[in-house]
Amino acid sequence: MEELIPGYDLVLIEGDGSRGLPLKAWAEDEPVVPPFTDLTIGMLPPGFLGKPITENIIHRFQLFLALTGTVPGEDLKPEHIVRLITGAEKTGSLPLPGLFAKARGKKLLFFNQVEDDCALKQARELTESLGFEFRSGLWKIIAGSVRDDWVVEL
Repeated sequence: MEELIPGYDLVLIEGDGSRGLPLKAWAEDEPVVPPFTDLTIGMLPPGFLGKPITENIIHRFQLFLALTGTVPGEDLKPEHIVRLITGAEKTGSLPLPGLFAKARGKKLLFFNQVEDDCALKQARELTESLGFEFRSGLWKIIAGSVRDDWVVEL
């Protein structure tokens, strides 16, 4: 890949899958981010706030519970998503990684599947909840919809 990339203006590599589920936590070896990466995009849909925390919406369920400090069936709250993005302080003696733990280059947070005013409001609230220090380490925070072909910077 590294030899092919110079021949293209833009190369997008999905470095992490979630088995088609909207949310996930990461195993120690995830995601795989190539050393030549110059922009890492972390994507999360805000539309699951208020929904019960179940294996139907979360890949690596047990890791998610440990990272966010939640229990099965509890409603997903903004503070849980913030922990998912920023990482947990500690579990035992080790910090747990957040969305950008393995990032390289610039970091862009993309709240995807924002397809109505409610989801946009949730994305804005989550952005504010991240705190200035964490936000200042990001290149940009955006929200938008691939389906509806729009994006806005938050």
